[in-house]
Amino acid sequence: MQEGSDPRAQQTPRHEAEARIIIWIFEEYAKGRSPKDIAVELNGRIPAVPGPRGAKWRDTAIRGHVSRGTGILNNELYIGRVVWNRREYRKNPDTEKRVARPNDRDDWVVREQSDLRIVSDALWTSVKKRQLEVEQSFSHTTTNRLNKAHRPQYLLSGILECAHCYGPYAIMAKDRYGCTNRKKKLPTDHLGGIVCTNSKTINRFELEERVVSAVPDNLLGADNLDRINRDIKAAVARGQQRAVVEPERLRTEITAIVTKQKAIGEKIAERLMAGHAAIPALDHMLDELEHQRLTLASQLARDAINSRTRGDTTP
Repeated sequence: MQEGSDPRAQQTPRHEAEARIIIWIFEEYAKGRSPKDIAVELNGRIPAVPGPRGAKWRDTAIRGHVSRGTGILNNELYIGRVVWNRREYRKNPDTEKRVARPNDRDDWVVREQSDLRIVSDALWTSVKKRQLEVEQSFSHTTTNRLNKAHRPQYLLSGILECAHCYGPYAIMAKDRYGCTNRKKKLPTDHLGGIVCTNSKTINRFELEERVVSAVPDNLLGADNLDRINRDIKAAVARGQQRAVVEPERLRTEITAIVTKQKAIGEKIAERLMAGHAAIPALDHMLDELEHQRLTLASQLARDAINSRTRGDTTP
């Protein structure tokens, strides 16, 4: 697609509806509407407009995180740019869940693929400009302490949830906690797609006093201290086990990648010797495998450095 051409022109019938929604979101945000207002309108449309993965639209799905490239407004795929290796995932040995960690920008793999473009450069630039203006306005605001950039962290920040919709409970007004889903008018799937009806709020100081007064009896009892001691010992043991297992796992993966590289290289050589044309996909597979190998090797080296820094004796 030529720069400045209409990105709607190359859409297939199957994806035209989705593309129009994406473009509309970009246009509305560039005009000054908030992600919350956009999400509320999309959820209220008849017929319904399904959100990401078929769920209801949420402002966070639209806003995302600029530096991480998440969210509708930061998805470079819409301007025909495919980005790999933006993050790496590691399993938390305590929770057994994968945790995303951002990679350095130098480690990203970027490819231009113009046939995927649905948002023009001009519209993308307008959105990026407004995001920057919003960020700057938050960083310079001192009067409204409810702005996220200046929101204080309290004793119970980030650990409260609504008993009705299980959404987060946060500061809604001066020193009062309330349901975030209700305030943002966000539909909840397990409530049948309606907005949470829990309008109750509670004074922060009252709630904190209740929690603090309950801590000594429930946390510092002899039985609980024994349990905490056992948990600490178990966590240390898991860390020591991981120090042994993780390097071996990385070496095994690197060996498997090298084996695949050799097999593909031999296949390419056989084709060339037989006079057959080269297959770009095989070259691409080699490049991808080499990138994976370098990433794992770098991770293995970092783990070794960290192990020596901690004074571990495990090789």
